[in-house]
Amino acid sequence: MKLRALAVAATAVVVTGLGAVPASAETWHATLLPLPKGHEDATGFLMGADGHGGFAGEFAIDGTSQVVTWTNGQPTVRGLPAGYEFARVVDENSSGVVLGDAVDYDTGLVRGFLLDGNGFHLLPEASGYVGSQATALNDRGDVLALLFADDPAKDTVALWPVLGQGLVIVPHTGEWADARDLDEDGTVLFSDHLWKNGASTPLALPAGYSSAFALAIRDGVVVGFANPDGPPPSQAFRWTAPDRPEPLPQGDQARFVNSTGLSAGQLPNLTTPNAGAPFAWQDTTPLGKLPLPDGYRSGDVHSVGDDGTIGGIVSNGPLDEGGAPVIWER
Repeated sequence: MKLRALAVAATAVVVTGLGAVPASAETWHATLLPLPKGHEDATGFLMGADGHGGFAGEFAIDGTSQVVTWTNGQPTVRGLPAGYEFARVVDENSSGVVLGDAVDYDTGLVRGFLLDGNGFHLLPEASGYVGSQATALNDRGDVLALLFADDPAKDTVALWPVLGQGLVIVPHTGEWADARDLDEDGTVLFSDHLWKNGASTPLALPAGYSSAFALAIRDGVVVGFANPDGPPPSQAFRWTAPDRPEPLPQGDQARFVNSTGLSAGQLPNLTTPNAGAPFAWQDTTPLGKLPLPDGYRSGDVHSVGDDGTIGGIVSNGPLDEGGAPVIWER
């Protein structure tokens, strides 16, 4: 694999547009999670939630990025797979299993991994491919990943169904496979369509919009955003069925959704791309801005747990460089 893949996956969606900031319809409370002893000022990304008060992310520990998990509010440094120099967290399921990637700087290779109570487990090697990059993990244990070939044009999407047999190659188009998420029933979400058991279903483009980008799926509900035919801003949307897009009022994009229809994303920000204020909706009802802890200027969401807790980071610098771990609760 190539480090090029991590760069593509980490590239944030550019946010455009300028919108009014609505008053909060709910009372949200922000809580900073403690960082490991001796690393209280570490920065990184809180990327996963198990929906039972557990969280996972990658943070700068001892000169590199290592996996940190939280149980009952307390952090534990879980490290990174042996032989690798850098770890990135992608997802966490309701069993507390963490999905992520590890990088070998000497070879430039990336390998997806699972982390559970027994430690790290690298994703299986696939014949004809040189590395893997994790994309999503569902509650039953299916893993979605991107497989890398020596020829980037031959990179492909792969699904390891825990309930099935072996590796499933998922068809895609374009130089980059743009699989975004994985539903509980094994449905793969691409930016513009769904795929399951060999069949693709397009997501309807909202009327008056030139393009749409799906970002997350849960129990058949898709969230993302669409760009208008005319000037910005873009508009957050959800699809309760592939042919049924619904706007999420006031939002620029919706990025995560849980099993109860709670979704989170951000408001528009024209002056600073991808730095709109974090925001939440229940179904299509706005729940208001997520407040920032004292002393912080910006925040970003990275998970929505089934317990209604939203996880992310806050920072006084560029959000794509990481920040302090935070959770929002009502």
